[in-house]
Formats: sequence, structure tokens, C-alpha cells
Amino acid sequence: MHPIITVAVPTRHRLPKLARFVDSFLSTTNSFNRPHLLVVSDSPEPGDPTIKYMDGLRQQYGYPAIEYNINTEKSGLAQLWNHCIIRSPTDWVLVCNDDGIFQPGWLEWLEEQIATGKYLQINLMHYGGFCIHKKMTLLNGWFDERFRGGGWEDNDWQLRLRESGLYRMVFEWTIDWKYMKHEKVNDGNNWTDKNNGTWICRKWGRDQAHYWHTPSFRREPEFDWHPIYTTIYEARYQAASRLLEINAGINNNKAVYHWDVPV
Repeated sequence: MHPIITVAVPTRHRLPKLARFVDSFLSTTNSFNRPHLLVVSDSPEPGDPTIKYMDGLRQQYGYPAIEYNINTEKSGLAQLWNHCIIRSPTDWVLVCNDDGIFQPGWLEWLEEQIATGKYLQINLMHYGGFCIHKKMTLLNGWFDERFRGGGWEDNDWQLRLRESGLYRMVFEWTIDWKYMKHEKVNDGNNWTDKNNGTWICRKWGRDQAHYWHTPSFRREPEFDWHPIYTTIYEARYQAASRLLEINAGINNNKAVYHWDVPV
């Protein structure tokens, strides 16, 4: 059976966490219906043991079952998420933290939700494990690469889903972490919040001190970060990019609320 999703995971010098993630992926899937696994390593240092580990996996399981890409320059998490989408060979991409742990039944449940045709995004673990259809890059734009570190890029995406009305096409299943567990520990190699807290407040006209209690008002446009792939996806999915429509509403004083407020 041909896999319908790719599991894509950015990682940064965190082999123990990555190995645990991969072990949980392999133990909860089988070779007849196993998704592609794409590991994107963010600028590994010379001699990084991740390279040897991934070479061993590829020799054991083969390509394209397991693919390993190296980013030569350090990137923000939003940029790596975009790269995961671009480099995945399937329409659906499950983007994961490398410190996530798959639980039995996750793939069967996810495939059932995809088969309903109701959703373009399905969250297994908030934005530590979210499955997105590539068509979302046309409808909601790419993840904003002006977030240079890690943090707040997921909040920005949620605000944009609310603004566009696309949130109704998102299935949020993270209440009891049934299908993924998050063993979140800062080991010194996490993506750090560089400009992110400042940028999201500038972009959405918010006061950071009161971020969770006030509505947002868009102040900055979205960019087409990957125009070549935007064109490719427009042809593939027979849909036009909505960037012009999204950016037409700049400074229109439309209040946009976070995910904890009903649409």
C-alpha cells in the first residue's frame, strides 16, 4: 500500500531524542503501510553522530522509506517547517518535534481523519505533531520565516487560520495526548526565541505583556517565501494562492482572536 503521508522531523544535535522518536515511529507502523520518514538536520557539526545513525537507518530500510536531508545553514523553526513541506513526496505532511513519541494506533486514526475529506490540517500534538495538506500553503500562505528562532510561529499560524476562516478545516486532537506523547526537555540544543516574541506583537499589533487577553489586528503582510513551489502547487491542486487576498486587509482593524476563543 502506497503511503499517503510523510512524517517529517527537523532536528538539531539531539540524537538520543531523535533515536527515541524513530524507534516509536518504527514500532507503531509496519513495512506494508509505513509513511515516508524525512529527517531534516539543522546544520550538524562535523562528526555529529546523527549522520552515522541516519546512514545506518537508510541502509537498513532503504530510500525513499527513510530520507535524510542536511540544512547547511542554521535555520529558524518556521523555515524548517516549510522545508519539510517542500521536501516531502506526499500531499500530506506530518511535521513533528524530535522529542515526540508515537503511541499505538496513531497512523490508523490519522488516515481515517484524512479519508473523511473534511480537513486540511490535523493536529496530533498541537504544533509538536501537526499533519498539513500542501494546499494550505496556497490558502493560508507559508509559515512566516521572519520568525528567526523557535517559538510563536505556531501562534502566528493559528491567528492566520482564524483570520482566513480556515480554522474550520483543522481537527485539533491534543486533549489527552492519546496518539503522541511530548517528552519536552531543553537540552541546550532547542531553537531559541530570538526575535519571535517581538515580531509577533509587531505583526499583529499586540502588547506582549497582555498577549493572551487581547485581540490581534494585522499590521504586516505575508510573503511568498517559496514562489516556485507556490506555482507548482497551484497547478497540482488547481487552486490559486490567496496571498493577495490576505494582504488586502492590512490595517483594516479586523479583530482576530487566538485559538482559545470560539470562531
